[in-house]
Amino acid sequence: MRLVQLATRSLRRARQRPLEVLAAALVLATSVYVVVGLLWVARYPLMTDLPFHTAIASVFRHYLDDAWHFREQFELQPLAVPYLTTYLLAAALMTFTSAVLAMKVAAGLMLLLLPAGLAVLCLGMRKSPLLGVAGLGLSWCGLTSWGFVNFVGALGLFAMSVGVALRMVDRPRPGLGAWLVGLLLLLFVTHPFRFPFAVAAVLGAAVLTYPATRRARPVLRSLLGPVVLFAAWWWLRPAAVAGDLGALALHSERLAEIPRDREILCMCHHG
Repeated sequence: MRLVQLATRSLRRARQRPLEVLAAALVLATSVYVVVGLLWVARYPLMTDLPFHTAIASVFRHYLDDAWHFREQFELQPLAVPYLTTYLLAAALMTFTSAVLAMKVAAGLMLLLLPAGLAVLCLGMRKSPLLGVAGLGLSWCGLTSWGFVNFVGALGLFAMSVGVALRMVDRPRPGLGAWLVGLLLLLFVTHPFRFPFAVAAVLGAAVLTYPATRRARPVLRSLLGPVVLFAAWWWLRPAAVAGDLGALALHSERLAEIPRDREILCMCHHG
């Protein structure tokens, strides 16, 4: 019943604002073309770590299959090293398609999280979510070329979490708190080192808007569970992921990667 109501409401809005619907369709088509299209035309996308990611996803896919003998070689530690989103997604896709295609689709979905996350952030700031299309210029950068799709996807989830937090304090609706909890948990299992920055940004959003909204408690309640989980992981994490994070600094030089990486987008192996 709820889905029918949402569909009816969406159809009514589409009839009232056809230009906005057309613009949204164009933005969606452009996003799919820029991200998925470039992965599709390349037989082997130019990402350094993509074979590594594919191999790990294959281990998840066939871990319980005695014919592959993966249980004799690997020990799964999903809580100790929670970089799971891309691998589990690709492993699920491998059940009905090839390993290469499964990883392409998984990588494309992770890269699309960046413009999607910026769209939700803009919505939380009372701006048009169509502005999220600006994230397409950042989806293909040096990080993507190395295959750090978890990192790029985590940035999208970061922006999405802040957008939902702003929406919670500005225009509260039932279920937004659950969305924020889910996004933060998904961020944690995508790239745990991005999680504390997201929590800080969500807190900052609630604090900065408090004089106008007088609402912060719903956001604080939503943070409790994910923060406890992160604290437990931080205490129990293995030495391999306990290295020094280094000094915090802004790296504006990364903006220069957008025009520079145009050449990378055009280099596709069709062998």
